Amino acid sequence: MTYPPSSRWYRPPTGRYPGVAATSRIVLAFATALCIAACGNADKPVGEPVTILTDEVGCFAGGESGIRDMLVADAKYGTAFAGKQVMWPTGYTAWRGSDGEVTVLDASGAVKAITGRKYYISVALSASLGYGGGSKYVAAVECTNHHDFIDCTANPTDTYCEPQ
Repeated sequence: MTYPPSSRWYRPPTGRYPGVAATSRIVLAFATALCIAACGNADKPVGEPVTILTDEVGCFAGGESGIRDMLVADAKYGTAFAGKQVMWPTGYTAWRGSDGEVTVLDASGAVKAITGRKYYISVALSASLGYGGGSKYVAAVECTNHHDFIDCTANPTDTYCEPQ
């Protein structure tokens, strides 16, 4: 017996039921979107945002001084270096992880510094605080001289990182 196309029990010639393929495609699209969303956040820090000091930071032609010390977490402004709260360039952000360490990100989202590590950081100019920043440590993190910003934990044999 042949059923008309409008019949409730109609089967297409392929042997598939209408709606099953459409449902499968929807489930597959949802799973793919979920995977892409999860993978897209893989490089983003996990934790809570932290307030850090930021300002327009200017560089020198190479004559600035720097200090080798540990970057530490600061309860009020996220990070401290050489006993002073750090002033980062405008656009920088920070996150505190479950381990209590603070990760500092540049304006594009790349990791620039992590508390609990040693750095050699030269002093820069702050638009609002001037040279060195007074009670704040203005980080020359975006300046182009080699000695402006060095991760000494990752580069312990660098001349600026070795104990004098």
